[in-house]
Amino acid sequence: MPDDPDVTIHRFSQDVFRVARDFAQGKQAADEAQRRMNALRRKFPAMATLAESASDDLQEDLKSVLSEASLDLSYVDSEGALPTSRRLGRLLREKGSE
Repeated sequence: MPDDPDVTIHRFSQDVFRVARDFAQGKQAADEAQRRMNALRRKFPAMATLAESASDDLQEDLKSVLSEASLDLSYVDSEGALPTSRRLGRLLREKGSE
């Protein structure tokens, strides 16, 4: 039985977020975070194809999830210079208000 697109894409997105979060919180150096993101980036086209093949009722959500992952990938690639995903932005705002 093939993997459930919903589970697979959400798991992928969480993996991307964890790398971006660790980088943003200084728990991981830029070069290591970029190395990990490069490995995840290679999976992105397959995730996009999987989202396209999902049922119509899931596609909008999965595309949104991949959009968030794409922002997290770009954030690490830019070493924090580009905008973040909503979830990473929220985390950084909360950390800044402590």
